[in-house]
Amino acid sequence: MDLIGQLIQNKKNIADVPQMLDDMLNEIIKYEKLSKSPKFQTITESPMLQKQMPTIWRAFNSDSQAIFVFNQAMSIVQQLSDNQLKIFIDYTENYTPREHKQFNIIGNAAGFTFTYCELSQLSPTVLETDDLLYLSEPVTHETERVAVIQHKDKTITVYQGIIDNDGKTVSEKSAVKPYEYEKNGDKVVINTFSAQGYNNYKFATLNNIPVSMPNTESIKYHYETPIVVNLNNKDMMDLLFHMSDVETYAKLIINNKPEVNA
Repeated sequence: MDLIGQLIQNKKNIADVPQMLDDMLNEIIKYEKLSKSPKFQTITESPMLQKQMPTIWRAFNSDSQAIFVFNQAMSIVQQLSDNQLKIFIDYTENYTPREHKQFNIIGNAAGFTFTYCELSQLSPTVLETDDLLYLSEPVTHETERVAVIQHKDKTITVYQGIIDNDGKTVSEKSAVKPYEYEKNGDKVVINTFSAQGYNNYKFATLNNIPVSMPNTESIKYHYETPIVVNLNNKDMMDLLFHMSDVETYAKLIINNKPEVNA
């Protein structure tokens, strides 16, 4: 199907997005287990993986809606774990930056919004609803990273954070040592938990100024008057090929620092 046809179809298939996200997260969990064997690491070379992971396989075959949702699924999973799965790298290299951008826009023709919040913002009333997805990953023997995903209308809200064995929210700073990078008098501090999130979550600071990434193409510096800096093609390629490298993010934050008096 051509891109115009996909655009029309994606506008109609509103219900497909939350179900596709659920399917992809389950397929990623399945992949983590299967990929322990070298012969089940590369989906483009494994018919068995293609059969076991049909929704993700669609994202490798120019299905724009699957591409849009898989970008979000990767972001959610990468914030739970510091390990970069090979399938994420292969997917990133499967398209050019221009193609990624084009497919992502067309894939969200239905107008879904993914909102990322801290786990502490999760209200008890939300926990009482049935339409929630839960993901977790151990950090230490006493703590684990958690993602609680809520779907309502065209909004998918992802609550992220760390909890202890008693289910109490733990400060990210006290649970995981942040990454620090300094260059020419500038200092970047990154909470590794959210380093790969293109979701406008304030995952870092530059000289104590909060920093977020609204998408894969820009960095937002939260001065008193926030400034959004659009990345050039080279910077976008660096992100695409180094999605799990925290130092890459730190260097980009410093190198794209706006000239302001803060």
